Amino acid sequence: MRSRRIALAVGLLLAACTGKGMGPGKGNEAAEQGSAAKSVADGAARVQATLDFSKPATIAEQAEALAAKLEGGPIYLDLTIIPEQGEGEGESEGEVNYRVTETPQSGESRPLSCSFGDRFDSKAFAVSFNPEYNHLLLEIRHGPPEAYPYATAACIQGGGGSAPYFNIRGHYAVSRIGIPTANDVQLRPVAPPAD
Repeated sequence: MRSRRIALAVGLLLAACTGKGMGPGKGNEAAEQGSAAKSVADGAARVQATLDFSKPATIAEQAEALAAKLEGGPIYLDLTIIPEQGEGEGESEGEVNYRVTETPQSGESRPLSCSFGDRFDSKAFAVSFNPEYNHLLLEIRHGPPEAYPYATAACIQGGGGSAPYFNIRGHYAVSRIGIPTANDVQLRPVAPPAD
């Protein structure tokens, strides 16, 4: 508990010294700095990323940036996925595609379907970057909250679009295997490192 307070104080001090967290609308930056300091103190790197599939021209860059962050072990992941809506090849207008395949506890894999407020206790989620980017295979293991209380997968209120965003958060161990022309990355839920 004491080390968490120290980490938060260091984060707030860092925010004050750099000018972040000061002025109107800047209150969350100090808290984020404190969280980043806490994550470093815990031994878990903080990986915060957004995959915006509504912008196909930038998917390769987004995937490369995410892959670069998924190094080493344990991480605290906060990944938000913005779906493409009715613009992909073969999709009808208004159709939502998260490019995520969900594997439920009791069934076969299927495309993710998301409604505001949904929470998932699925076995796994696989993210597809094809056809724009073929060099990252990403699977995020998951499970019921009783088994993995430090991991959450939910559909959240997004920006101006009509479809919810999909968000996955939690502490994960990173398993990375280099295969010809790609990286196969599997994230497995773990308890946060002890203080």
